[in-house]
Amino acid sequence: MSALWPYAPLGGVAQITLGKMVRPVATETEFIEQPYLHAANIRDGGVLNTDHSHRTMWFSPEETLRLNLSAGDVVMAEGGAVGKSAYVADDLEGYGFQNSILRIRAQKDKAEGKFIQYCRKSSFDQGEISRECSTVSIAHFPAEKANRFRIPFPPIETQRCIADYLDRETVEIDAAVADLDKYVELLEKRRHAVAYLYLDEAINDLSAIQVHLGSLGEFVSGSGFPHEYQGVENQEYPFLKVSSLANVNDFRNTVSKETACALGAKIIPAGSVLMAKIGEAMRLHRFAVNATDCCIDNNMMAISPRLEHMTTDYLRLALNLVTVNVLVNPGPVPSLNVQGLRMFSIPVPSLDAQRKITEAWMLETSEIDSLITEAKKLRDLLLKRRSVLITEVVTGRKQV
Repeated sequence: MSALWPYAPLGGVAQITLGKMVRPVATETEFIEQPYLHAANIRDGGVLNTDHSHRTMWFSPEETLRLNLSAGDVVMAEGGAVGKSAYVADDLEGYGFQNSILRIRAQKDKAEGKFIQYCRKSSFDQGEISRECSTVSIAHFPAEKANRFRIPFPPIETQRCIADYLDRETVEIDAAVADLDKYVELLEKRRHAVAYLYLDEAINDLSAIQVHLGSLGEFVSGSGFPHEYQGVENQEYPFLKVSSLANVNDFRNTVSKETACALGAKIIPAGSVLMAKIGEAMRLHRFAVNATDCCIDNNMMAISPRLEHMTTDYLRLALNLVTVNVLVNPGPVPSLNVQGLRMFSIPVPSLDAQRKITEAWMLETSEIDSLITEAKKLRDLLLKRRSVLITEVVTGRKQV
C-alpha cells in the first residue's frame, strides 16, 4: 500500500501493556476490588462502553497504578474480536483492564493517541490485523505482534491535525449510523415480539409436548478457519462465519471436501439452523437456515433438526424462547453453555400445526425483514465511506 508518510513499529511510538488475568477472590497482595475493562466493552465503531457487562476483580496496589487508564490511551481487544479498538477520551479513575485487552499509551513526544486509534481502525477495517493474528481456537493478537505492527508515522503536529479533521468529518456519519442502529434495534424487538405471539399458539396447544432441544436435533460445533484458507471462491462448500448470519448466501469463503477434512470441519446439512456460540453476537437472537451444505467456523454452531419431529422453520421460531443470557458461560469472551441449550425445553405441536404457525409467522415478519435489510445496507455503505476516508487520510493519500 503506497503512502506519503513513513511507517514505524507501534512499539516504537507507544507503550503496549497487556491487562490482568481475572482474579475472582482476594489474596494477601490483591485486596483492592475495582471495576475493569474487558473486550466486550469495546463496541463497534470504536465506542468504549463502560456500562456494558460491568465487572469487578481484585488488584494489588501496584497493579492499580500500573494498569490504570488515562485520557489519550487506546484500548484494543487482544482476543476474540481481535484488533477492535477504542479511544479513552477521559481518565477512568478506579478502573483496571483484563488480559483480553491491550492498552496502547502514546509516547507524548512522538505520537498522538487519537491518531493511533484512527490507524488501528483503518488496519482493522482493512483486515490487516486479522491477517497477523495468532489462531488456535480463538484468535489472538499478542503484545509482541502489536509492538511490531507498523503504522503511518507523520510528524506529531500532523497527527494532531489529522485526528482533528477526522473527528469533524466522521461525526455526522457516526450520528447517521447510530440512528440506523436504533431503527434496526426497534425492528428486531418488533420481530421478536411477533415470534412470541405465534409461539403462544404452540404453548397453548393442548396436544403439544415439551421436549428438550437435544432430543430434537443434532448439535454441531464449528471448526477453526485459518486466514490462509479464507477468500477462496467456487469450491464445494461455503465456509460461513458469524457475519454470515445476516446473509447465508454470501459465498466469498469456500472450501473443497479435502480442505474441510484437513481442517476437521464437519459438513452441516442444508436445512440446519445456524447461530453464534461465542462473543456478543450470540446475545442478538439471530438464527439463519443454510440452503446448501456448508461448514461453519468455531464461533458458531448448528442444530440439524430431526424432521420426523420438527420442521426447520419451527426450530428457528422456537429458539426465540431461549433466554441466552441465562446460558452464557463466564469468561473474558462470553460463550454459550451448549449443554444448557440441549436441556432447554420447547413446546412441540404436530407437524401440521408447526407448518401453519410458521407460515403465518414468516408472512408477518417478511416486511420487517425487508426493512431491516435495507437499513443494514445503508449502514454498511456509510461505514465503508467512513473506513475509506480514514485510511486515505492517515496514510497521507488524502491531504488535509
